[in-house]
Amino acid sequence: MSKEITRRFLIACVAMLTISSATKADNDFGLDFSAEANKKLLLNRLTLGLGLDVRTQDNTSQMERYVIEAGGSYKLVDQKKFDLKVGLSYEHMWMKNLGQQEETYKLKYYNDKFNYLGGGQFEAIEKGYNKGYNYDQAYWRNRSRWNLSVALSCKPFRRFTLTLKETMQYNYFWGSSTTRTKYREKYRYNEPTTYTTEVLEKTKYSKVRWMLRSKLTLQYSKKKCPWEPYVAVDYGKGIGNTDYKWKFIGGTDYKISKQHTLNAFYRFQKENDEDEPNGHIVGIGYNFKF
Repeated sequence: MSKEITRRFLIACVAMLTISSATKADNDFGLDFSAEANKKLLLNRLTLGLGLDVRTQDNTSQMERYVIEAGGSYKLVDQKKFDLKVGLSYEHMWMKNLGQQEETYKLKYYNDKFNYLGGGQFEAIEKGYNKGYNYDQAYWRNRSRWNLSVALSCKPFRRFTLTLKETMQYNYFWGSSTTRTKYREKYRYNEPTTYTTEVLEKTKYSKVRWMLRSKLTLQYSKKKCPWEPYVAVDYGKGIGNTDYKWKFIGGTDYKISKQHTLNAFYRFQKENDEDEPNGHIVGIGYNFKF
């Protein structure tokens, strides 16, 4: 019976993720690899950890980020069917922003001559136009992130754990620079079209972003079974800015032993963020407990 429940649970995970990822075909695809080590102290109430993460982008053709993270959490309430914990962590990221193209303007010019269209209507004669776009080369940028979280977990059913995690994030984007190329096309009436190109250095100024994130996770577990599948939805909303992020996740933990655990997941993320695209991510992680 338990195998049938697990099978149906995994089918539901796949169905939810299929629906959530039914978006434009130009979404990016990347791979994520992570490793984490942690130690429990103070009667298992305090957990300290250190983690590393590497992610690719542009359909796995380029690196997206390198991350190092350190932090801890403390259980304020620790009961069999209910627990409450607070956490604080710091992440430092080295992130690569891909090249971006931006159309700058398309402006028409008119002279004082008009064509009569009839019925009292006139049409201005086009004299010329300017149009063009800017292209910024890919560049690397540092980002610092602090996370302050509160997580509430309970067991609504015998083998299921439901966790709601609220996180306040402070993001600091370090200043950087890249090369900007300006492409221009100029046309004037009775004159040949001219094309110009200008290359200059573009400064990417530092900036601060606050975000409030809510993550709801449902996980299935059974004694003496190494597999612990789960599904999760994560929503982040910028504070004082228009950034937002949706993440739909499905995966499983696999307990090799009490000290060693593997994790595999699929995630679709939809973002309104100039630094990160929409995309599909497949990840593998490893966790070691001292």
